[in-house]
Amino acid sequence: MNPEPDLHALIRQGAALTGAGDHGGALACYTRVLARAGSARQAREVATAHMLWVEAARFAGVPLRSLFPVLDAADRYLQSIGRPDWRSGLLIQRAATHRELAEWDEAITTAEEALAAHTPGAPGTTAGTLRYRLGDILLGAGRHYDAVPHFRAVLGTPEPGRYKAHVGLANCALKRHHPPTAVRHATAAVREAESLGAEALRLPLHALVEAHRAARNHEAASITATRYLELAGRLGSPYACFFALRSATDAALDRRDLPTARTLLTDLEQQATVLDDANGHTRRSAEAAKRRHRLNSCTPHSDGT
Repeated sequence: MNPEPDLHALIRQGAALTGAGDHGGALACYTRVLARAGSARQAREVATAHMLWVEAARFAGVPLRSLFPVLDAADRYLQSIGRPDWRSGLLIQRAATHRELAEWDEAITTAEEALAAHTPGAPGTTAGTLRYRLGDILLGAGRHYDAVPHFRAVLGTPEPGRYKAHVGLANCALKRHHPPTAVRHATAAVREAESLGAEALRLPLHALVEAHRAARNHEAASITATRYLELAGRLGSPYACFFALRSATDAALDRRDLPTARTLLTDLEQQATVLDDANGHTRRSAEAAKRRHRLNSCTPHSDGT
């Protein structure tokens, strides 16, 4: 008879695969944990897997709206085991999913609820992660001044996710039109993330490309965008590939390297279609269309004008 799988080991394996950018592999690990949901002795591991399954699914390209019923089921599971105090991790996953759908009011409200509901030691998240996620959502909603205190609070913790707070502060600096501060925070984010695995470098490299672009350092932006593209290729995530292609296209357009921009934009449009078809909207295709318009405006007319 096969022994009961070590669910804690599966959670660790899923986390390692996530760190390497293998979100599909991580999803498989968390699915195996959830298959043992009837084991009351390992309820903490099962609750954690519910939360991390949604995160991995989002990056693996699972249609976003299909994640809400999964979160509803996870919420019922916590109620059934008498641990509603563990909801903060589920709530922040719900908020992050609303964020990806640009449903900003729902995302902010749910992220604030997650932070308020957090209890020390609850599985699937930490207070620092919750603060970072809330700051990131506020930033995405155009409330960068409200986001700054949350990012600064994360920098005051010993958590390994401090690099994300540097990313957040870099993006806030870009909103304030202060490229030197953005470059400083983005560089710090890359430095802190380099020892944490390929997935951890994704956001810092994205922020550093944008910071160099804002500073009009086209060479540095191009070098960083190339590194970002190589990283996204290793990760294989459709989201990572889209954003890396978008950054590289922007960097190529900035330096008026039109042949490279044209090649990158073709790949970007294809990746945008994949994401939009999966999620039932046209947000990513609209972003690609803006780059196509910019490329066309840079391309000389056939009559030489």
